[in-house]
Amino acid sequence: MRVMVGMSGGVDSSVAALLLTQQGYDVGGATLRLLPQRCADRMAGQQDVPCGGTTDVEDARRIAARIGIDHRVLDFSKAFDHQVVDRFIRGYAAGLTPNPCVDCNRTVKFPALLESARSLGYDAIATGHYARIERDARSGRFTLRRAADPAKDQSYVLYALSQDVLAHTVLPLGGLSKPDVRRIARANGFGVSDKPESQDICFIRDGDYANFLEEVGDIRCEPGDIVDAGGIVLGRHHGLHNYTIGQRKGVEVTPISPRSRPYYVIAKDLAGNRLVVGHQEEAGFSGCTVVRPNWVSIARPEHPLHVQVKTRYRQEPIPATMTPGYLHGRHAGEAPMEVVSVEFEQLVDGVASGQACVFYRGSLVLGGGTIA
Repeated sequence: MRVMVGMSGGVDSSVAALLLTQQGYDVGGATLRLLPQRCADRMAGQQDVPCGGTTDVEDARRIAARIGIDHRVLDFSKAFDHQVVDRFIRGYAAGLTPNPCVDCNRTVKFPALLESARSLGYDAIATGHYARIERDARSGRFTLRRAADPAKDQSYVLYALSQDVLAHTVLPLGGLSKPDVRRIARANGFGVSDKPESQDICFIRDGDYANFLEEVGDIRCEPGDIVDAGGIVLGRHHGLHNYTIGQRKGVEVTPISPRSRPYYVIAKDLAGNRLVVGHQEEAGFSGCTVVRPNWVSIARPEHPLHVQVKTRYRQEPIPATMTPGYLHGRHAGEAPMEVVSVEFEQLVDGVASGQACVFYRGSLVLGGGTIA
């Protein structure tokens, strides 16, 4: 079986390529050049430019040579610019909190890599993601499961993969921990064994979203009022794009005293350019509506299900009930939109429109969608 491994130049994908070679696969490596020119221009002068930058390519090429496999560079920067960066900018302009990692996996990284692999005669693709893919013999579906190491599980950002992609993807690290992977890398003399992981969005390495939106997206971040739920002005914000739902730090209200109770962001009033804040008891959500669901490990359910959900990547799954349905259009002939109503069994902080809500049953990823 011929497998093309997406090699980012980091330790995870390097070890994935090694393990597949040791398991007898016919392996080739490919580094994806994703960073569009307008984002690269903003990073000019920075070291270790991500998404297929020079350092990543050289690290991946060096590891491929050490393993003894072919290596190539695939340029998907135009697709990434349109499907990920543009969507990120439009989302923030609409007051949402987009998740570019989900968009990248769904629209670029996995489908584009698989298409290229097939055109080059490969049977499947592989990555260094921490998750597990299995086939359900009874239903015939390919299922997605959480990684064996909960601290590294990445199933949340993979929920949108199609059955075709899952059927032709291998995830060698799903049963390993990060320390295991680093030990394997060191034992095999990989120079990337202690290479740090990126903690920010890859195309905004400095974490300054507001500056990125102004420079790349041509979106002005205008200051405005911070108000409570009753509309009373409490302070001034520095542009709505600098804040996320559930945020506590950086919310500047007056007067401030040692006995003041902290405020949390509970909503963004885009039309009035106002940041709405409240105390902790006002910051919890009892549920959410999810659109564009992708059913991964099960067919679309016809009845409510008791599940666990994650509304943020690092969140522990919380119990909830999800009820699938349809939202009918206002105009004749307009196709209904599939939606899922999610009711949490406890109040949940930081539920942000534009983020993903992923449904679990134990380790099994049932599906997920976008919080509306």
